[in-house]
Amino acid sequence: MVRYIPTQVPAAMSRLIASTLVAKPPTWYAPVINNPPPAIPLRRATRRNRPHEGKGYDDLPTDAEFDARREGHASRARARHTREPKQRPRDIVYAADHVRRQFFADFPFEALRPHSLVEADTVRLSTAVDGAAWTALSQRGAYPTIEDTVEFTLNLHAKGLSLSHAYKQATDEFIALRAAHEMATLAAQGEAVAYGAEFKRSEHQRTFDKEARILDETAASRAGTATQTGHVPTLKHRKPKVWTADVVPGSVPAGGFTGGKAYAARWRLPPPVRAGVAAGDLLSAIQPAPVAPAAPVADAASTPKKDEEEMDDLELMAAILGKN
Repeated sequence: MVRYIPTQVPAAMSRLIASTLVAKPPTWYAPVINNPPPAIPLRRATRRNRPHEGKGYDDLPTDAEFDARREGHASRARARHTREPKQRPRDIVYAADHVRRQFFADFPFEALRPHSLVEADTVRLSTAVDGAAWTALSQRGAYPTIEDTVEFTLNLHAKGLSLSHAYKQATDEFIALRAAHEMATLAAQGEAVAYGAEFKRSEHQRTFDKEARILDETAASRAGTATQTGHVPTLKHRKPKVWTADVVPGSVPAGGFTGGKAYAARWRLPPPVRAGVAAGDLLSAIQPAPVAPAAPVADAASTPKKDEEEMDDLELMAAILGKN
């Protein structure tokens, strides 16, 4: 069954009566029409009459029924939806910070340029152009700073131009002025050198000087002479080993090609000893001990008597192998 909002129940019953689906209005129809239910706001408890308020409606109990399963959930949900939001201060954001952040994202190398932290003569006078009279970035000088570009962007934005168009116009003029300043600096440096001026050597030139000095010392050490400065280098250079494809004659094996058989034959083990074979057995490989000269006959009492059943090593080995 479809669940209706309390305010829609009388209207739904009126449509059913008008369509003759319900022949007789229910008992509650007339009281509800005369006293329509209140509109229930979202997440808000409905104010209901109680007997002690003198209204005479005793259909509802004074205290709500206790339900242990919803005791904690209802209180937490009500507290979550009815509590006031925390008062937090808003973030202070200036338009200049947004423009400056975008400027350094587009021109990151500008952050690497040295900047003096001492004010001295860099303090801008109050007579600097500003407001409606400031129509070009070059009015602040031929070498505008980053802060001049940011202020010029905000000045154009205050005149009614969008912030993106104002930023594009300001950065275009900034790039043009910096390019003109760089070309003028290079032209002035070349003119000064033509008239005999001497500048401090750059980092690239000092690197080339070091490379030339090392090459000079290397050539002098090979020739055994002193360099242009009179210094005799002590660096000794070894002749690099040159690999060649020539084969040493001693490394070529003599004889024909055997497919590795000659090499494998040198590591081949002797054939195993087999019982009952006279040739090639272990007994034939054992060399007999040399016969010692006859010793003088000693006294029979001092000579130990040999047991008749005792055998030497050769006789024992022959008995094991079955050789008579």
